[in-house]
This record gives sequence, C-alpha cells and structure tokens, in this order.
Amino acid sequence: MASSEISTLTTNLTRPRTSATLTVRVIKSFEYRTEKSLVLHNINLETTTVGQLKEIAHQGTKLPNTLRRT
Repeated sequence: MASSEISTLTTNLTRPRTSATLTVRVIKSFEYRTEKSLVLHNINLETTTVGQLKEIAHQGTKLPNTLRRT
C-alpha cells in the first residue's frame, strides 16, 4: 500500500485480542473531580478476568512517580 492510501481495515482488527491496549480512568478524587488515565498494554482480552484487570490497574496506580508516564 502506498503511503498516500488510507487503509480500509478497521482499527479494532489491526491488533489481536491477545494483545490489546486499554485506557482506564482512575478517579483520584470525587470531591475535586480529578482523574488519571492509566494505559495498560498487551492485555489478553480472551483470558483476562475483571478481577485480574482490577488488580493490574491497582498495581499500576502504586508505581512511584518516577516510573509513571504522564
């Protein structure tokens, strides 16, 4: 495909279900309406349970500030 052509493949089909990237909004404060977007890479949508996803997100929020992406 030439660089000027637009792909007809939909974006949700370009990556396999075993390697998805998810963006999770973590609410830091209801009172001040602050939130942090947490990007999770390489999540297997076929085997990951809701409980596992919650644990991955919880671990992602525990990272020291020096390791977090902004």
